[in-house]
Amino acid sequence: MLLQLLDCLEKGQEISTRREAILKVENKNKIHLIPIKSIKKNLEEAQLAKLYNKFEKRKIRAKLYNAKNELLSDSDASRWLKERNIRPRN
Repeated sequence: MLLQLLDCLEKGQEISTRREAILKVENKNKIHLIPIKSIKKNLEEAQLAKLYNKFEKRKIRAKLYNAKNELLSDSDASRWLKERNIRPRN
């Protein structure tokens, strides 16, 4: 909700002097709104790291994820794992 408020203030900054003043005070004091972007970015990075670790722990996925074979595309690998009856290309 606060992130939406920050986006709204930033979009209307040129239109409204009040929104511009609110953003100046927030940037100066760094109370609530400004740290939210960095928190959101850190959260997204942590979620991606957790997802990659989850993939690496699975044996089949780890082999495909770490494979350097250019003939095996990501979509083919996903379809092969999902359906289990399609042979990988040679």
